Amino acid sequence: MISIDPDVLTYNDELGCSFETFAVTGNFEPAVVAAALDAAADRFMLVDEAGTMHPDFASMESAGVISAASYVSDAEVTERGVEVYIDCQGGIEDPVGVALRHALAGVLEDVVSDARVVAVGPEE
Repeated sequence: MISIDPDVLTYNDELGCSFETFAVTGNFEPAVVAAALDAAADRFMLVDEAGTMHPDFASMESAGVISAASYVSDAEVTERGVEVYIDCQGGIEDPVGVALRHALAGVLEDVVSDARVVAVGPEE
């Protein structure tokens, strides 16, 4: 089962910013998860500022919208897990967060049967 903590890719009112970094934890081969997340970087970039997941960049262009994210990092294996940073300029609106978490769950379900995704705060 893929479990995503509720503060992953969400806005934190107390800190005044979003948790744009997450770590995938669990009993799996980290290289497999890292490769899947790297391959999914474009998928994360296909979420626009309204939280719509577009099928491709041409669709976004024809709709006159831009990606909510300006950058997706390469996956990095750390002591915490497999980490990825999605730069949304410090603010992830709820519809964008929902779409990103949905895409993330789909990516993970394709490669592992059990994992937990946790937020990595800006101070960590």
